[in-house]
Amino acid sequence: ASTAAVLFGESNTRFLAEITPSNEAAIIELFKTAGVVLRRLGEVVENDRVVIKMGDQTFVAIRLASLLPS
Repeated sequence: ASTAAVLFGESNTRFLAEITPSNEAAIIELFKTAGVVLRRLGEVVENDRVVIKMGDQTFVAIRLASLLPS
């Protein structure tokens, strides 16, 4: 898939949710019970970069400071 398709594709309806580790099991069970496919996309970590990867391919790797006006 192209970078644009991965980052901005609109095929099918998707939702993105940030889940705390303490709620992960309950959310997984809720989606499973409802028959809704759930996929973990990544994790939030404390550093100064935004990195978007799929497998071994990196689509975005940028320092947060470079996104702010100087």
